[in-house]
Amino acid sequence: MERRVFAFVGLLSVPTTVLLVFLTPVQATAADEGTPTWMRDLDGVHSLADRVWLGYGGSLDRYQFWGRWTVLGYLGAIAGLWAFHRLSAPAVRGSRLLLIALCVAAVGDTGAYWSPDGSVASHAGGSIEFFMLPVIFASALWYGWMLRGRAHRSRWLGWALIGATLFVPVSMTATSYWPHGLLVPIAAGISILAVAAAAGLQMDRPVAFADAAHQIPQVQ
Repeated sequence: MERRVFAFVGLLSVPTTVLLVFLTPVQATAADEGTPTWMRDLDGVHSLADRVWLGYGGSLDRYQFWGRWTVLGYLGAIAGLWAFHRLSAPAVRGSRLLLIALCVAAVGDTGAYWSPDGSVASHAGGSIEFFMLPVIFASALWYGWMLRGRAHRSRWLGWALIGATLFVPVSMTATSYWPHGLLVPIAAGISILAVAAAAGLQMDRPVAFADAAHQIPQVQ
């Protein structure tokens, strides 16, 4: 039962990553700061976003309303990383720094969008989130590298997180928008880890130990 609960919590990272993908063109266009043409041309996305905003946004403008949803992306990534660590890689170092960075950025994002627009708390929250983004990037690379050194059949997960993180410059260039341009690829990488954890994948043994185990003579 406990494992199923952890697996369910971790899998929440999948829909929240999809939400971040949806929010990227919505927020970038609402901010109207050099938004790429291809994101402005996503008529279906913007039509849906406008219907929801006009129906439930109240006095909030489009940017502020949808900005409040971004914290769900952080919470989903936190849930996925936490579940993966508990279920699949409790002995692997490196997850704590990434987890802390995501938590601090989530707090900053909440302050930026849930505080009155233009207030000290709003500006402080945005600054905290901005300065945590490079920490998230570096710690995701570090954790991926640590995972890469585990059991040889599962080390591809480390490379998956590294690859997703290295895609960040491409994402940032294509979207011209933060934090989503950075957060989407890393959240996607964490979602892969969460799905693997839910599937029962384990990575407790270092590669050197795993390889040595195959070299031990078998007694007939």
